[in-house]
Formats: sequence, C-alpha cells, structure tokens
Amino acid sequence: MKVGIFFSLGGEIISDSVHVEDGEAVGDAIQYGNHYEFWKALKPRTSTEHSFKVWPYYAFPRGKVVCIPGERVCRIYADPCLKRRDIASVIKHFGNRDFAIEVKNDKQYQCAKCNKYFALVA
Repeated sequence: MKVGIFFSLGGEIISDSVHVEDGEAVGDAIQYGNHYEFWKALKPRTSTEHSFKVWPYYAFPRGKVVCIPGERVCRIYADPCLKRRDIASVIKHFGNRDFAIEVKNDKQYQCAKCNKYFALVA
C-alpha cells in the first residue's frame, strides 16, 4: 500500500507516492508529498505528463491518500470533480487491499473548475 498525492487527467492518474512504511507521520496519519513541489519538479516523459505540465498544477482534479494505521483506514482526500471511476483508479493505483477506505472532500483539493479563485492561463 502507498500514500501520497495524485492528479487525475482524463482517467489517468499521475502521482508521487511511497510505500506507507516510507511515509511521513503527521499525528495519527502517514502521508507523503506536495502537489505544487511535485508539479514543479516533474520532468515529463509521457504525453499525459506533457499535457499536465502545460497548465498550472491546480488545473486538474487532485487529492491525497493517507493511511491511519491505528484505525486501519486509508483516507482519500479528493477533489469534488472526481467520479466514482476516478476514485476506483486511485485505489487501484495506490494498492490498498487491507484497510477500510474513506473518501472525503477537502477545500485544499479543488481544481480550477471547482475553485472560482483559480485562473487558468496556459
């Protein structure tokens, strides 16, 4: 199982993740990654990654996967734009098989479509 950040581009997941054992403890949760730092440092290798880098990091739906080992919960903080199939792709991508899954919206994870304060300029 992995923890980290992700972006969803047309059903394809781009992420920065580590195995839960290598994540950072923050309170009761294990997490990893920073959306902006990942976007800034990414050297595109695929056509999806090239499309991703053309726009600001907040242009696409995004979220974070954290693990709360004491509760045996994997929590996915997800952009409200993400559909059920997108969440299923995130679960598959991060490989959770042992923990219960919770999906929550968080104002921190909103794309430009959901957050009126983000301007899209490529």
